[in-house]
Amino acid sequence: MKKKRKKMLLHPIRLVVCFAFLTSSVFAQSVSTVLPKRVKAEDFIIFPYGSMPIGNVESGVWGDFADADGMMKDLYDCGYNTTGFVEAKYVKYALPYNLAVILYNHRVRSYFYDESTPDVTPKEAEEIVRSALNEIEPAELRKTVYSMYLRDEPNASLFPRLKVWSDAVKFGYRTTTWALMRNVNMQIHALAPVYCTLKSVNVFHTGKVPRNAQGKESAVHLKSINDEAFLVGEFVAPDGKPYLFVVNKDTKKSVKVDVAFKKEGKIIYVNPFGHGMLPFEGEHKWLAPGAGVLLTIE
Repeated sequence: MKKKRKKMLLHPIRLVVCFAFLTSSVFAQSVSTVLPKRVKAEDFIIFPYGSMPIGNVESGVWGDFADADGMMKDLYDCGYNTTGFVEAKYVKYALPYNLAVILYNHRVRSYFYDESTPDVTPKEAEEIVRSALNEIEPAELRKTVYSMYLRDEPNASLFPRLKVWSDAVKFGYRTTTWALMRNVNMQIHALAPVYCTLKSVNVFHTGKVPRNAQGKESAVHLKSINDEAFLVGEFVAPDGKPYLFVVNKDTKKSVKVDVAFKKEGKIIYVNPFGHGMLPFEGEHKWLAPGAGVLLTIE
């Protein structure tokens, strides 16, 4: 089946990249919902896949929350920096929590799930956006709109692994994985200020190398690493400092990371719990299944 891609009109046009990961101590530590500084959506989007329910409080569509304000607060508490897809009437509830708005308009519904429907033209997109923005009152609220949802893609239920995360946060209900999502989101807030400044220079595998992928012989910054199955991303900071993002590819067991950079220096890591840079030593050298750690030197 031919897949359709979701289209958004960004303001201004940006490439939106979302990712989530678990770090080495994700199950041993908890992250506060309040960090010294949260990453802004324009720097790194943390987006809840879903839309606000259509209806009113009396009909019970708000789930565990009394109103739209409660739902927006829940998104903030869970670590998101954007709303889901929201209609104009809900935009005002995002403002107190500094959530960037992903706007949705009823005119988009004509583009749902129809393989024969042509792509949205620039003129159609402009008309939809203008119409949707004009529905937001007072006008100063329009500045909270980050992007607009223009066309749907196949439902998340068609992709079982994606559906696990799509179901993690249901608007109006805290699911059993809500706390895990908050932990991951808060770690992104802590890591993104550094991660977003880095330039990727190489990616390689250790252990069994997948077909058409690179092994550690291609390393730019890495001098050595212990014999485990890792995925390693190599980066460089604006000041030229080397960085490594080391991920444990084993999804069943924890592994210890013994690593050395080609450039001499003390190895430190970006603490994902909002505590800055710390020495990479002791228990911090262990990665949980599927976990990753961002390293550099000083």
